[in-house]
Amino acid sequence: MSVEKIVLISFLGALLELDTFFIGMTLLSQPVISGALAGWILGNITTGIFIGTIVQLIWIYPPVGAFVPPSSSAIALVSTVMTLFFFEMMHEVDKNSIMMFCLIIGVSFGYFVGQMDIWNRKLNTIIIHSFESKIQQGNIIYLFLIQLFSFLAKYIRDVIGYLALFILGIPLAIKIFATLPEQILFGLKLAFWIVPVIGFAVIYCLFQTKDGSIFHGIILFIFYIIFIFDRMDIHYFLILIVLISFLLIYNSIWKERSREN
Repeated sequence: MSVEKIVLISFLGALLELDTFFIGMTLLSQPVISGALAGWILGNITTGIFIGTIVQLIWIYPPVGAFVPPSSSAIALVSTVMTLFFFEMMHEVDKNSIMMFCLIIGVSFGYFVGQMDIWNRKLNTIIIHSFESKIQQGNIIYLFLIQLFSFLAKYIRDVIGYLALFILGIPLAIKIFATLPEQILFGLKLAFWIVPVIGFAVIYCLFQTKDGSIFHGIILFIFYIIFIFDRMDIHYFLILIVLISFLLIYNSIWKERSREN
């Protein structure tokens, strides 16, 4: 894979991180989208959507209050990039073991990006205090400078983080993975198929109603049958995401509005 694609994905990943925090809420930073974009750039959009969907299931629950969650967009993007690098260099290793190993790395980086957001908010406070006197004097231009500096601080930091992980982390991760015994690889394979169950548990917390529980049970049974026959078909996960999205919108918005009316 070319260095140009890695640089492009790093800039793209940092751009997606600006969603909801700096440039409104476009929802382009959703894991299923960031994973798909990374897969598309690297020539395997199916794997990107597959990983992004699993991440979407687990981190679909919205954050509460001032809690800064891990970046689900970063998790999906990093996991996809790492996975496709592994696929290219390790043809004989089970793909499920690879995806689980790369997902662990992606989750670790996603939590780090969340921590960087906390650092960035503290930096924003320092920037605001630096220009506070100028704003009180009526110099409105400094409001735009505050936004510009905050934007650049966030964006540049994320670009550097992605580049450092891909350039330094991928070779190291491949060396570590190559030393893992067969028992660990088998455990990673099993863990990867358990991960969606965690996602179903998260969904169950969102549907704590009679109808929601029935829906949760039906979906879990269907996917249990699919996993028994080991049919890793991306279309099943896409259908699941669409159904969950519509039901979430119904439960959280339309149903509440009908009650108010």
